[in-house]
Amino acid sequence: MAFVHEVEYEFIEQDSWLTSKQQKWAKGRLTELSGYYLEGQNDMRWQVLSHNGLNPDFQPG
Repeated sequence: MAFVHEVEYEFIEQDSWLTSKQQKWAKGRLTELSGYYLEGQNDMRWQVLSHNGLNPDFQPG
């Protein structure tokens, strides 16, 4: 699942777009990718939340 935001975004570590119930379902099933801009910066940022446990240390460039 991927979310791309073309607006400024307040970064919150490990912030997920899934509800608690959806996160329980996602365990072992999916990886969440978020793309966003931080306030005051022009570069796109990416965050990976590995609900499925695959590649938990992967950080997009």
